[in-house]
Amino acid sequence: RGRKAKQLIYNRMARVSIPEMEATGHTPETAFSQIMLLAESATERLSVGHRKNDLTDATGTLLAMGQKFLKQAYSLQTLADLEQDAMSCYGLIRMQADNLCVMYRIYANKNEDETTFRYLLYFLDGNRQRKETLSCDYQYDGHCTKEEYDSIHKQVGSAIANAESVINTCLKLLDNHPYKTLNPTLFQKIVDAGNWKYETFDATLTKPKRQTWEDLYAQIDIRQNIQSFYSYTSQYVHGLSNSLLLGETSDDFYAIKCIGISLLGKYWELLNSLFGKQTVVNAAAPTIMAFVQQCIKEYLSNKQETK
Repeated sequence: RGRKAKQLIYNRMARVSIPEMEATGHTPETAFSQIMLLAESATERLSVGHRKNDLTDATGTLLAMGQKFLKQAYSLQTLADLEQDAMSCYGLIRMQADNLCVMYRIYANKNEDETTFRYLLYFLDGNRQRKETLSCDYQYDGHCTKEEYDSIHKQVGSAIANAESVINTCLKLLDNHPYKTLNPTLFQKIVDAGNWKYETFDATLTKPKRQTWEDLYAQIDIRQNIQSFYSYTSQYVHGLSNSLLLGETSDDFYAIKCIGISLLGKYWELLNSLFGKQTVVNAAAPTIMAFVQQCIKEYLSNKQETK
């Protein structure tokens, strides 16, 4: 009975790897370093001349999202190396998967009109929620100093004004979007709901469908079991009962690293798809050449020291 009880509260993960990685003799650490070098250098150079969080520069915002995603990738690999906190690792995996889905849903579209529409809806939805959250009725209750209250009250007022400004700008830009004349009824329903996760837009639809997160996971992996896995990681994010079943062996963390590398590879694929493979490689090339030259320099220096 005691042995069965132990099985109920522990769930060791089998060793999961990336066949292509092991076939070339790479470890998760070396594979991660190489893909990260490419992705980080390409993202940084492609960002030159663009502005992030600018409603008129969707590309700049994409690359800002990419930089945030790469920071999460670093955090995941660093935490997994410690082999101490699998639950937080899976929380980071869910965060990365969701961020990647947002980038794919907004930008991996059939044409620029759809990308612009989703991009503006994304900001519209977020700032409506931001305004609603900040617009609560609160009064000074003496639990902080009056100076602190006045400072916070001023900051909240400024944030609400900024959210309202973004909302108004989004609505103004959307008012001139070609989808408004293509299907006015569907257009208005989507805009009213801030539904950037709508499934499709055409001239014949009358009611939009909002995709779920599990629907969006299909964009980053066509396998149903992988889509379900990303959805399942909410167990760890929310601290539900199955989060108690986590194992923390070396095999568990090896699998976590491989999942992170897979997500990083999907980001690299997105860059290649949107900008063109040659453009992305050219963007990454100067950093790669500098790295190679540094390795050669260190090799020659070490060789001379051993003589």
